[in-house]
Amino acid sequence: MPDYYCGHTWINGEGACHAFLIVGYDDSSTDPGGHYWISLNSWGTTSKRPNGLFRMPMHINYNCTLTDFPGYSRHFQTLNMTFNSSPQWNSIPGSTPSAPALIWHPIFSKLFLAVRAANNSIWVSTFNSNGVFNNDWVPIPGLTPSTPALAYNPGTNKLQIVVRGSDNSIWSGTFNSSGVFNNDWTSIPGLTASAPALAWNPGANKLQIVVRANDNSLWAGTFNSSGVFNNDWISIPGRTPSSPALAWHPGANKLQMVVRGMDDSIWVSSFNSAGAFNNDWASLSGMIAETPALAWYYSGDRSHLRMVVRAADSSIWFSTFGLSGTFNNDWGKIIGVTASAPGIAYLVSGDLGIVAQASNGSLWGLLY
Repeated sequence: MPDYYCGHTWINGEGACHAFLIVGYDDSSTDPGGHYWISLNSWGTTSKRPNGLFRMPMHINYNCTLTDFPGYSRHFQTLNMTFNSSPQWNSIPGSTPSAPALIWHPIFSKLFLAVRAANNSIWVSTFNSNGVFNNDWVPIPGLTPSTPALAYNPGTNKLQIVVRGSDNSIWSGTFNSSGVFNNDWTSIPGLTASAPALAWNPGANKLQIVVRANDNSLWAGTFNSSGVFNNDWISIPGRTPSSPALAWHPGANKLQMVVRGMDDSIWVSSFNSAGAFNNDWASLSGMIAETPALAWYYSGDRSHLRMVVRAADSSIWFSTFGLSGTFNNDWGKIIGVTASAPGIAYLVSGDLGIVAQASNGSLWGLLY
């Protein structure tokens, strides 16, 4: 076919310059005429990428010029690109016999980490806003045989911690806006057989708590905006052998709950913005060996709720829920293994902070 870039007259008002990016090529054909550059259009947008990939023949006359137009009709420019290496796990001083808990503290501007020690004591430390571990461990008065639960309460500007007591009782305490524990433990009516789940519901202006009972049934209650427990326990249809996971999904305007099924399957349901349980259980693809971890990430049309899980072989996998709350079924593997459920939270940079427990109880952190 003729090359219209060679020898044709440039007409002002009809011609235009256009930039695009060559992202690859295909020279697999035995016919040189079938070799082409793979190009990415620079105009227009879709939800995933700029509009339209197209092909440009590879074996063309690159010296072509247009009449009355200075320079060549095609100009090539190379870009010096650097790529980050694969994310690497970093050792964190300390150890835990169970899953760590991780949350972003918006007033403190740090990632807050809470763990249970081998003697069931509770310890907290932080990462700075860049995800660098501060190694500022401090013990918290009290004991727990399970992972602590953390949630930020904007009504009080405090970080709330809820733990399971050694006798399966439930206890709540808070950290002030500087991250210092207030030593204000309060007993919560009820019992739990594993770590509680805790998350703020901005529509209801309440902290939602969900626990697993001794018979694996699920129960939900709330704290008001002042952090006082409402003693409004209700039974939730369904059963789980592990702790549930909770996270607010602003796109779907609901509190999302994910649990491990009795057969290690994954199930999702939700509470509406008023705090009422929707009883909309749906099965998700995949199998897990532990409580899932959830964290919300906001970035325009890339906003999503991310789920990170531990598989039966201790490998780590992630997937997402879209803006409407629909499961994307986009499972991907994260390098490394974990002996328990990971703790996850997003930094303001958009990096996902992950803290995992190794088989020897040591702690490892990853920015993903």
